[in-house]
Amino acid sequence: MDTHPDTATSTDLRVLEPWPELSALVREKTSNLDTLEDDEHGHIPYVLILLHYLERWKSTHDGKPPQNYKEKAEFRETVRGGARTNAASGEEENFEEAVSAVLKSLNPATPSSAVKEVFAAEECQNLSSNVRGPSNTSSEPCY
Repeated sequence: MDTHPDTATSTDLRVLEPWPELSALVREKTSNLDTLEDDEHGHIPYVLILLHYLERWKSTHDGKPPQNYKEKAEFRETVRGGARTNAASGEEENFEEAVSAVLKSLNPATPSSAVKEVFAAEECQNLSSNVRGPSNTSSEPCY
């Protein structure tokens, strides 16, 4: 498994709408964030760091994530402030990744242009119960 994939393939992390199990994991791993040993603190996955600080942000902003560039920049500084600068190991790379991911990760999920094109197609717009499948005369399914 590539632990540092190309950012173009991993920018839609759905951090604005985490599923319940992910939220539970965030609470479990970050509930005592300030008192963790340096080694443990430096090894929290950056997605969990983002979600932890996002929940803190939302608690003071009417339940809303950062809405614009100014707020995202402020949020980024909040995340940056959570990194330990005096850790003996000096390993706060995951906090650096979280800081770097703020602008690209705090956007609402939207379908790609290819998906939008499919839904805009005539076949999707005018559905009927008289749809014919591919002209396949064998009993094998057509894929």
